[in-house]
Amino acid sequence: MTANPFRNPPPGLLGELADFIYRAAPRPVPEIALAGAVAYMSGITGRAFNVSGTGLNQYVLLVAETGRGKEGARSGVLRFVGYTKSGAWHDGDIPNQLPTVDEHMGPADIASGQALIKYLGTSRSFVAFVGEFGHTIERICHPRASASDVTLRKVLLDLFNLSGEHDVLHPTIYSDKANNTDAVDSPAFSLFGETSPQALYPHLSESMVALGLLPRFTPIVYEGPRTAQNPDAQRALPTGQTVRRFADLVARCAHLNARNAVVHVPLSRDAYDFAGPGGYVDSIADGIINAEAGVMAELWNRAHIKTLKLAALVAVGRDHAAPEISLPEAQWAFAVVQHGIEALARKFDAGEVGETTDEAKQEKVFVASVVRYLAEEYHKLPRLRATREMHADHIVPLSYLQQDLLQKSAFKKDRLGANVALKRTIQSFLDGGDLQELGRADLQSYGTRGKAYGIANAKRFTSEGSS
Repeated sequence: MTANPFRNPPPGLLGELADFIYRAAPRPVPEIALAGAVAYMSGITGRAFNVSGTGLNQYVLLVAETGRGKEGARSGVLRFVGYTKSGAWHDGDIPNQLPTVDEHMGPADIASGQALIKYLGTSRSFVAFVGEFGHTIERICHPRASASDVTLRKVLLDLFNLSGEHDVLHPTIYSDKANNTDAVDSPAFSLFGETSPQALYPHLSESMVALGLLPRFTPIVYEGPRTAQNPDAQRALPTGQTVRRFADLVARCAHLNARNAVVHVPLSRDAYDFAGPGGYVDSIADGIINAEAGVMAELWNRAHIKTLKLAALVAVGRDHAAPEISLPEAQWAFAVVQHGIEALARKFDAGEVGETTDEAKQEKVFVASVVRYLAEEYHKLPRLRATREMHADHIVPLSYLQQDLLQKSAFKKDRLGANVALKRTIQSFLDGGDLQELGRADLQSYGTRGKAYGIANAKRFTSEGSS
């Protein structure tokens, strides 16, 4: 697992905006603050700046448990917008160039693909903050999705790639002429979707990932505890320097958009070797895609372009007059992208996603659970109903397997029930000679009466065996 890049936000306007959102949050979380900052900055700059032939629009997916303060991302952005438009708290030296700020905040709900396209005709660079987005993904990616939802999915797929200087979202024609849409030049649509794990993971599947929508998102996953209330949240203010630089950026983007002009963000020489074509990021993604199949290949498919978009956003926030991606900016952006991919991949590997499963998947998840038991230090295993001696001797208690596996989707969603599925899986490992059940005398020597299993085939229970 990569180190957490959210604890060290980048310098420049992106990091400053994230800092304000964090300070203004009732329950501050760095991941949530940065997710909001990335989404809003991309809504402003998405059309005016390009990198590698595409705009800087972003799809951000924030995943955090209920009660963790996800709403702080949108509320923090709205407070920042409100403060920048008000002269009540500063010295009046903020340039009067911020009326266009509101134009970059899009709708909080998207009813249909047609509605989204029509909105793009009036505002070609904006971000939509959409709540409970896990349910939206499940609805529009469902095999029996309505025609309207299928259209919305297609529009979201197309828009991610159509923000470049010469891109065009072509018009659509319907039997009802009132629904017809016009062509839109270089639409820069950014999307912030927030969801709880419970609203997202049960609906994910390999086929859903293969549709291509989820890989377009940069997942930002917070799995930490509920943070304490921030007593200073209501007193938080953006600095005058941040607002002045923000005003200059908004004005520059408005000027570029009015002329249908763009600024192409280059990479420094060091950054080019890292994130340019054929560089480190490209090679990592190519290697994984060529070696893996299914979910991992799909999740890494757009890692390179997402890294470039995010790195360019940082560079623009640092110097919008002459932005150039530095090596540290490219490395930080890649760390964010990689962190999100790995977070989703772990859910698939652990069998914690999906409505339907098969026995092969259950066996894979079972092996991974045993591998964790064997490799982890005794005191780090949660709620372990086994003695230190059993753990040291690689004796796996049934109670551990039940605690670890019965709530995993691979077993929980089995049509016969989790307990039956686990019993069936254990029996297959016993029949195959990979496990051996302990007899009564052996159990008594460990001071337990519950079922437990010894490892009969060590090769089956390795990190390679669980992959």
